[in-house]
Amino acid sequence: MDSAERTDAERCPACGAPIEPEAATCACGFVFGVPADEVPTDGELEFGEVVDVHRCTMSEGMAIQAALGAHGLRVFIADEQTKTIDPFVIGGNAWAVTLRAPVEDADRVREKIRALEAAHAERAGPPTSHSHVLVVLALLGFAVCVAGWLVARVLFS
Repeated sequence: MDSAERTDAERCPACGAPIEPEAATCACGFVFGVPADEVPTDGELEFGEVVDVHRCTMSEGMAIQAALGAHGLRVFIADEQTKTIDPFVIGGNAWAVTLRAPVEDADRVREKIRALEAAHAERAGPPTSHSHVLVVLALLGFAVCVAGWLVARVLFS
């Protein structure tokens, strides 16, 4: 069969190049016969088997990653480059990231994250609510608008 006559099933799904008979990989690096969910991520290639240890925002994840690194614990942010470039491409919560760690370090990492969060909460103090201030400001703003409207109506009618 001529390469021009090949069907989509006989072309590389990554680059569209014709697949040579008995080829295990394409010139673009795509590995044939491996389901997409079994292709290792960058972190899995570096760390081996990994597990999810924490979900947070990107900024929190980077801070936690740095703090854990200072304690000799290795973690990585899953899909970090993709989330940085286009957070909506992956789906789900665009602003949440998942920290992953090697299986053998997962319990120590989780314990250290809890300790870091407790230390942060202790330094930050109890949460404060300024909602009452916002309500007062909103009511004052509304009163000023109504007063302005009444003055304008009296002066210009």
